[in-house]
Amino acid sequence: GVHTEDQTAIPYLVMEYIDGTTLKDLLMTGRRLLPQRALEITAGVLSALEYSHQQGIIHRDIKP
Repeated sequence: GVHTEDQTAIPYLVMEYIDGTTLKDLLMTGRRLLPQRALEITAGVLSALEYSHQQGIIHRDIKP
């Protein structure tokens, strides 16, 4: 969730750490993703970004 220590602090977002393979790791293997899997991943990322933007959250560091 979004947290601040006091009313004058800049809010920040805390996200749960999930252990596993990152998209970057998956892409670095050199193997090609099936088109359907690439679309599923892209749709998931875009859905999360859309929801975040609707909540007033701007992600400034999007990367695989």
